[in-house]
Amino acid sequence: ESVVGVLLERSVDLVVALLGVLRAGGAYLLLDPSYPVERRAWMLADAGAVCVVSGGVLAGGVPGGVPVVEVGGGGVVLDPVVGGVLDPVVVGSGGAAYVLYTSGSSGVPKGVVVSHGGFAGLVAGHRGLLGVGPGCRVAQFASAGFDTFGWEWSMALLTGAALVVVPQEERLGGELAVFLAREGVTHVTLPPGVLALLDEGDVDPGVVVVTAGEECPPEVMARWSRGRVLFNSYGPTETTV
Repeated sequence: ESVVGVLLERSVDLVVALLGVLRAGGAYLLLDPSYPVERRAWMLADAGAVCVVSGGVLAGGVPGGVPVVEVGGGGVVLDPVVGGVLDPVVVGSGGAAYVLYTSGSSGVPKGVVVSHGGFAGLVAGHRGLLGVGPGCRVAQFASAGFDTFGWEWSMALLTGAALVVVPQEERLGGELAVFLAREGVTHVTLPPGVLALLDEGDVDPGVVVVTAGEECPPEVMARWSRGRVLFNSYGPTETTV
């Protein structure tokens, strides 16, 4: 259950990195590149991270003394695995899957450890309530520092669905609606502020919409709940997203 920091932009590499940490039996700690260097350093120290997976310019922002496993070359050189396959790692349901830092009521970041059992319950809910599974396409919209990121990737990759990363330049308004249609997205989770700027008529009524991240105003709920399936998943991180 070693904690491994992951400092990468939203991308396929980011998802592969966190899956690699879990496959090795570790717990990932996502470090949002937008966070100040001081905050990232504090989080790594507080969580007792053994190393950080990063790459490119971002790798230079890892605090000194913390080993870097660099994506794309450089960094720590790892011993090759014979045959290219890791031996299975068994973890208990109470073992740590990831660590997420919230702002905390005092303004000081507070680390929350989410268990594998919590993740399993979350995915069961995705299947049963949201109807996600093979053939579905789940949008990845949230920034890495938010627990919704874990909600999105697990909804897709742990149910047999596809995860579709929304490009930075297509995350708002009409551009987002065009992206969802072009990529055939079936499930999307968006904060109320984004829903408020998006015309509900531009999103296919068959798309399952989830709102999260902050309290959703009644008028936004009313507008987006007409003629479609809408879920409000706003709640505390401690309950596994």
